Amino acid sequence: MIDPIDSGFPDRRRASVIALTGVCLFTLLLCAALAVDVGYICALTCEQQNNADAGALAGGVALQEEDSLSVVDRVRAVLALNQQPQGYLSLDDQIIEIGGWDSIGHIFTPMDQALWEENAYAVRVRAARNNAELFFAPLMNINTTDVSREAVVVGSRPCGGVWGLQGVRIPGNVYTDSYDSSTETYSAGTAGDDGDVCSGRGVRVMGSFDINGDIMTGLGYEVDISGSAGTITGITTSTLSGMDSFDIDLSAMGSLINEGALNVNGQSNVDLAPGDHLFDSITLRAGATVTLSGPTTIYVLGNVDATGDGFINTSQDPAELTLIVLGDRVLLNGAYDFYGTVIAPNADVILSGTSDYYGIVIGQTVEMRGDFQFHVDTSLPAYDLIKPPPPMLVR
Repeated sequence: MIDPIDSGFPDRRRASVIALTGVCLFTLLLCAALAVDVGYICALTCEQQNNADAGALAGGVALQEEDSLSVVDRVRAVLALNQQPQGYLSLDDQIIEIGGWDSIGHIFTPMDQALWEENAYAVRVRAARNNAELFFAPLMNINTTDVSREAVVVGSRPCGGVWGLQGVRIPGNVYTDSYDSSTETYSAGTAGDDGDVCSGRGVRVMGSFDINGDIMTGLGYEVDISGSAGTITGITTSTLSGMDSFDIDLSAMGSLINEGALNVNGQSNVDLAPGDHLFDSITLRAGATVTLSGPTTIYVLGNVDATGDGFINTSQDPAELTLIVLGDRVLLNGAYDFYGTVIAPNADVILSGTSDYYGIVIGQTVEMRGDFQFHVDTSLPAYDLIKPPPPMLVR
């Protein structure tokens, strides 16, 4: 005989099992949604980061080629190439911006299109995939998701003129501009604005100044302006403007005869024949001069101390004098304007006096003392000697 009190127990147990099974199934589905959909979202996020990186690098290359107007088109083309294998094409959801990059604060600042050609050197790309359908999340009334990532690329602008590989100091009163000696003699009325002051590290300006060009530093370094009021026509922020050391080709020096130390004192003058010369050092004191009458390249194993009246380039063509110094100090302080190229990657180069400089100067450091004008000659081979590095992802 069955006890009526216990007669419903199997049914109650069966109902409990059904309820428990339902809870377990729902929990399993939640776990599936977590495992599958969250993993899918992570995969989409990686795809968008790759898309943003590739697009921003393509834009950075366009900027480096000084083709700012094609930046957006190049970025969109790369994004399209990446999106199509990923199963969608949605270029209108992407954000492409051109502007500047503060490497100290890690801040991107977009610019108006009118400023791109002269001032832009960074590209920010936001790659997005919106309304991507999910697999199990619709059980929780979540049908789609939006995923986006961004990247910033800095592309260096060309920088020539005055190069201090490990720093530039301007304690004097300095004016810079540019011209092309291969097509015209210098004229203030037609001078250009490529009178750049460049450094692989920092630049410190302490005197009065008018820089008709850029002041560009290495990535992570600053332009420190603490002197009198002045003007800078170009950009003054940290960029990937170059390196803090470089090698030069000295193969031609191997065939030269060492002429020893060139020491000129008093009011004496030395006429240096056109061609290539090799000296241990050069010292010009108390009104002494060296006169050049044709294309001349001077290699100096040690230091140059030209505190006399200096080098007289009779052609007044900077292309006809190249001074390559391997020592650790170059001092130019002549009574005559200097026309030429100075390449001294291991030296502290000091430009002083009141006479003007026409050409290019590259030193380990460069200090611009005195009260003079520096006219960068953009036609000289040394103007492109230091190539800007390729565009680099900074975020």
